Amino acid sequence: MTKNSYLVKHRAMFKLSGSRISSSISAELGNFTSLQTLDLSSNSLSGFIPSELGQLQNLRILQLYSNDLSGNIPSKIGDLRKLQVLRIGDNMLTGEIPPSVANMSELKVLALGYYHLNGSIPFGIGKLKHLISLDVQMNNINGHIPEEIEGYEELQNFATSNNMLDGDLPSSMGSLKSLKILDLANNSLSGSIPTALSSIPSNFCLRGSKRQQLFLARNMLFGKFPLELLNFSSIQQLDFSDSSFEGKLPSILDKLQNLTDLVLNNNSFVGQPRNIGIVSLTPITMLTARL
Repeated sequence: MTKNSYLVKHRAMFKLSGSRISSSISAELGNFTSLQTLDLSSNSLSGFIPSELGQLQNLRILQLYSNDLSGNIPSKIGDLRKLQVLRIGDNMLTGEIPPSVANMSELKVLALGYYHLNGSIPFGIGKLKHLISLDVQMNNINGHIPEEIEGYEELQNFATSNNMLDGDLPSSMGSLKSLKILDLANNSLSGSIPTALSSIPSNFCLRGSKRQQLFLARNMLFGKFPLELLNFSSIQQLDFSDSSFEGKLPSILDKLQNLTDLVLNNNSFVGQPRNIGIVSLTPITMLTARL
């Protein structure tokens, strides 16, 4: 082996994002066992993701998003035990999320959105205790949101919009104390209303929470406007549109002083909140039905 080939094979970083590459990913990359960062995003790569990438035991960051990759996500990807960032969305991948993903115990970012995945969210995914962002939006994922998400103490972004998820919102969502963005829009989520509460779990709206964006539009959720949301002092965007919510809107929505977007159209709400659009709501979008 020449000195140059030795240095290439033992390099720690391989970044070719946006380099207009139009070939396939070589299985030989699996021999570059010193790699810590592999970024081939935003190219025109085609073909399968080689299972040999699972040999990169020192890899921390794997970014293959915005290409033309097809086939399934290889189960060997779960062998990347040190991986912290996995971003392979915006491709033409199919199949299910491999259960082996749950083996990547150091994972912080899991971005699998914008292609054609089906099946359900793997049961064991709750083992990923350090996850900060989980993005599987714009797929064909079905089934329930797993109760195991209660283990995500560091989760800030949970995006599963535009899938086929059904069932109730799990009460374990109330334990996501670091959550800032929750996007569940355009699924088939449903739920009945416990006494004096909405179908959103009673512990979902924790006082002092960090939530900034809450999107539940275009589901089959119903009930009254959850008064617990008034504890969301940090909320900026709230979208309950195209659902089956009803009843009187609380008159004190102006307590949400950071709110910029309130979208409630195509429900059966009645009433007019006081001072809406006056207190730090610049600009505010408020669309309601039958006010």
